[in-house]
Formats: sequence, C-alpha cells, structure tokens
Amino acid sequence: MLNEVIEPAAGEAPAVAEAKAASRHAVAGTAGWLLVLTLGVLLAADGVRKVRAHVAPLAANTATDALPLYLYPRTVDGGGDPTVQEDLAAAYARDAMTTRAATFSNLYPATITPMMRPLARGGWERFVTRWRTVLLASAGIAGACGAAAGVDPRRRLPALAIGAIGAGVTLRLFPVTPHCVALGQANLAIGALLGIAMLAWGRQRTDAPRGEVALDGVAGLALGVGVTLKLVPAIGLTFALLARRWTTLMAAALVGGAILAMTLPWRGHAGVPIGRVVTGIRGAMAFHGALVPDWIWMDGATPLEALVDVGRHLPLLALTLLLGGMRVLAAPHQGSARAGALALAASWLATDSAAVHWLYTPLLLPALAWVATWPLAATSSKERAVGLAAAGLAAGGWTLYLHDWLPLTAFPRMVVASAITWLAVAVRVVTEGAPWRRREVGVMAFGVLLAGAFTAWRAEHPAPIEPLPRGVGNGGPRPGGDATLSRPPER
Repeated sequence: MLNEVIEPAAGEAPAVAEAKAASRHAVAGTAGWLLVLTLGVLLAADGVRKVRAHVAPLAANTATDALPLYLYPRTVDGGGDPTVQEDLAAAYARDAMTTRAATFSNLYPATITPMMRPLARGGWERFVTRWRTVLLASAGIAGACGAAAGVDPRRRLPALAIGAIGAGVTLRLFPVTPHCVALGQANLAIGALLGIAMLAWGRQRTDAPRGEVALDGVAGLALGVGVTLKLVPAIGLTFALLARRWTTLMAAALVGGAILAMTLPWRGHAGVPIGRVVTGIRGAMAFHGALVPDWIWMDGATPLEALVDVGRHLPLLALTLLLGGMRVLAAPHQGSARAGALALAASWLATDSAAVHWLYTPLLLPALAWVATWPLAATSSKERAVGLAAAGLAAGGWTLYLHDWLPLTAFPRMVVASAITWLAVAVRVVTEGAPWRRREVGVMAFGVLLAGAFTAWRAEHPAPIEPLPRGVGNGGPRPGGDATLSRPPER
C-alpha cells in the first residue's frame, strides 16, 4: 500500500490525489501503531500477572535481598552505624526478625538510608510489600524507557507503542524478573534509573534547546539518585562529561548532595557521619575489587570458563568505554549517541556482575529493550534488517542460557548470555549515527585485538586471589541461617 501508485480520478488534479493518498497512508500508519500499542500493553499486563503469580505465595521472609535496605534506616534510627555488620545484626535482633537468609550486607552506600526510611515505616512486612511494588514498576519502567529511547523524538505515537513492547519484554519475557522482584533485588530499580536517563537523552532534539536542557537535567537526576543507591550508575556520568553536558553533571551533583545531606546527622536527626559514609564506600569498592566468583576459586574453572571470567571484566569494560566514548565524542550534541553509550555500559555492568550472581542481570533491562525493539524503531528497510539480526542475536543468547546449550556451568553461561546482549547493543551503537571514519575503525580494531590478547594471556596466567577485606560484604553474624543464595533461577 505504501508503494501504491495512485492514479488521479477524472478531473482531479494530481496534487489533490497525492494529498488523499498521503492522508490514507497516515491513517493506516496510525492504526498500525495503535495495534502495536495494544499488543505491548497486553504483553506487559500478562507480565505483571506472571510476576504477581510468582510473588503472591511467597512470605515476606523470602525477600532476603531487601533485608539490608530495611536494616539501614532501622539501624540508624536505633543509634547504630549501617556500615558496621554487627549494628545491622543488632537491628535485626531488636525487631525480632526471622528471614530465610539473614544477609547483613554493608555494601550499599549509607546514602540509601533516607530513601528507604519512608518505605521502612510500619515494619518489615509492609516494607517488603511496598518494595516489591516498586520493583515490579521498575521492571516495566526500565523496559519502556529503554525501548522508547531508541525512537526518533519526533515520532510520539511510535515511541509510546514501542515503549509498551519494551515493558512487555522486561516483564513477561526476561526470565529473571519474577525472581528478582520476589527477593527484593535493588538492581531492578537501578535498571529503571538507567532507563530513565537513556530516555531523557534519546528524546533530545537539537532544534529544541530548552527541551534539551530540561532532559539533560532529568538524566542527571536519574543518574544521581542511582549513584546514591549504588555506585555503578556513575559510569553514565562519564559519557555526560565527554559530551560536556554540564546540566546533567550539575543535576546529578545537586540531587546526590541533597540525599547526602539527609544522610548526615544534624540536630534532632539521627544519621551517619561523613567519615563513616566515605569509609563504607571505600570498603565496598575494596570488597568488589577483590571478589572472585565461587566457580573460579572453589569449583575449579575449565579453560573456557577462565576465558569468560577474564573477558567479562577489564577487557569488556575497555571496549565499552572505547566504543561508547568514540560515539559520544563524534556527536557530542546528539542525545541518541549518549543513550546508546549508556545502553552499552548497562550491558557491561550486567555482564561483569553476572559472574557473581544472576541477580545482577536486571541492570541490562533497558539495554535489552533498546536492542529488542530496534526493528520497530528502524526507519529504513536496511536498518530494519540489521535490527532484526541484532534482536535475534540477543534472543539467541538467552535461549542458549535457558536450554543449557553451552559447555559451561550456570554462572559462566549467564555471563555469556549477557555478553551476547552487549554485542547486540554494540551492533546498534556502531550502526547508528555518522559513518565510521578510517581512524575510528582502526582504533576500534586495535582495541578489540588488544582486549582479546589480554584475555588470552590473563586466562593462562591468572592473578593471585587476594583475601576479602574484613568486616565488609554479605557475611557477618547470621542468626537467620545461611547468607549464600547462589542457585540460578529455575527455568
């Protein structure tokens, strides 16, 4: 129909015939996008039903990953220090709590305290109900924002429809979402904040400077809140700095400073001294820097698994910063370039962290939705074909994981599935934007070869395993039972 040749009726001017044809095409296009929107809403609604059905029979004491988030404000309000595991255990005992696994993790920054305090009022069970609701909404927001971020900002109805499809992908199709909501895993909320920042940048238009400034501010607010909840969203500020988006950096600093101020003690208000806030952050960074997955040091990794472990960390991070940074520097005023770079960073965060636990994979939700809906957002047949290949690549990675088709144990297989999503996202980042120049191609090719060589060398010559710092991590006294929850989700 779009290529139909319209013959003007007798006595009708050609211009009038063309206008009528354009009107019919517009009506057909609107109807098509309304159909996509309906399908997306139905898919997302079914995803909500699926998650609720999984969570409904589970008592509050199964939300073990939410326990530190609840204990932080409870510890501070009781005069304790949330960066000290013994104080977290004392708050647990004071509230006479019993959870399936008592994880007194002090790896979160103390700045989560003022954000969790309103949710913690009314006791543990109410906190879990509220937090699971937040996480369910976060899963949908991450998908909707990530998908809509890849649509031309001048196309409003397509952005709404594609966003609905993205929410359906993360709520209904992503295998880990129900388990993360049930356990109270904060990475769903981080994924939503990364998605909001992607959407803010992706919807920017160079012909609307005031709107650009406002959207830069929204991206900064999302990343700033994310940094105070967990430090990992700070990688998004790197691309803002490269593009000299000062509004984003100022907004992140302002919201981060405000939350920090609410964390500190002042007259009549319990809080955490600034020295302890900094000490807690340094301890968490030292812990993660020394952390080695159990399947490497305890179970004994195969040569292939050793390659996976080495490649998912520094080599993939270097390629993420190189590719994302080059794209941002090539188009510093193009919001979609920063959105793509942030999607790439989110994919790396999930890939790197999945080696430790599958609970970290929701960090890639906005990136997964961004690449999965690329065929719908494409504006040319060539781009649509590449988009279909990239979306199929991402889907294939998770199919390999779900069906145990790789000669790897569970956690390395999860890393590979996440890395394949990273590769699909990289395909879109490379394809969109200005054509690559020879120098950029050469630099990227050299980076890939260097990363591959380092991965192969380090796998053959592994670094010595350093002891974890004392008093930091998920351990500590465990009156509620074992603090280790490493079994992958049932499939």
